[in-house]
Amino acid sequence: MNNSRRDDKLIYPALSYKVTGLLFKVHNTIGRFAREVQYADFLQQSLELSQINYKREFVVGSTRNRVDFIIEDKILLELKAKPFFSLTVGNI
Repeated sequence: MNNSRRDDKLIYPALSYKVTGLLFKVHNTIGRFAREVQYADFLQQSLELSQINYKREFVVGSTRNRVDFIIEDKILLELKAKPFFSLTVGNI
């Protein structure tokens, strides 16, 4: 598969792939049942070890909204964790 076509759709492809790799590392290390703050703490450690600049729990705009991470002043990252997923089965 030609990766250049996919890379054309990403604004920061190299940084995006690094961050995605770290997110998979975090998930594979602490598992799928952790709390959001645990994922954020481990991601913060991973970003520091990878020497990637970030801001954590950064307030944006006049609405005082807070985002989990801003990475390299380029990528906004909001983490979410759910204890489980449920499926609803019914007639379609």
